[in-house]
Amino acid sequence: MTLAFTVRTPLLLLPALISVGCLGHAPVHPEARRHTDQCAALISTARWDQARVHCEHALEFSPGFADAWVNLGLIASAQGRTDEARKHYITALRNNQESAQAYNNLGALDLERGQLEMARDRFLRALQVDPDYHEARRNLGVAYTRMGRLEEADKAYRHLIAVDPQLSEPYLALGGLALLRADPAAAAAWFEQAVELEVGDTAAWKGLAVSREQLGRARAAHEAFETCVDLDDRDPDCRQGLERTARPFPQVE
Repeated sequence: MTLAFTVRTPLLLLPALISVGCLGHAPVHPEARRHTDQCAALISTARWDQARVHCEHALEFSPGFADAWVNLGLIASAQGRTDEARKHYITALRNNQESAQAYNNLGALDLERGQLEMARDRFLRALQVDPDYHEARRNLGVAYTRMGRLEEADKAYRHLIAVDPQLSEPYLALGGLALLRADPAAAAAWFEQAVELEVGDTAAWKGLAVSREQLGRARAAHEAFETCVDLDDRDPDCRQGLERTARPFPQVE
């Protein structure tokens, strides 16, 4: 019996730095910009309370500054206050209807609620504002996958690879889609590319091990499970896979 493999949900939420989308709206005070950037830097190191102080201070200078509202939403979401986060993102959009990050982050909250069509629409809107917004396109792929629309998910991930072939996440996701389609050979090929780009990615090694096991390549599967356990010895799937494939191997596989 082989273990199931679930496509890892990519990073859904990102802090807002000073964005092009804010240009052309109400003038933003320089101090609001400075404190919003400080807020984003603190968010990147998970110093939520300090970050919130800087974003709130930014809004004292420019109450309609959308990027500061986006960051307050991210902080609230990270601390489990999702209803508050949603309100902050909506406030950001009221002040700037071209805030790609607000659309993306609202879509992330919709995904968590299982509102898949609404999430998809948010991600599509974010991409209308910024076609280079990789996180929104990855999230669009996740939404399509959960909707069972695998061809559209496949298209989203392949688009990412075409734009930036050094991103490992799309290869990982395409491997997961191949497993969902019961095509372990294609899955193994995608996961091999994922681990080449991100050798420390436990999920990619796990996917590679699962696909090799489904192909009957016991020794290669065992080796991939070994790497997975080396990276994270607390991962139960990798440990179980390692035990399951720990048996004498033929001389030539």
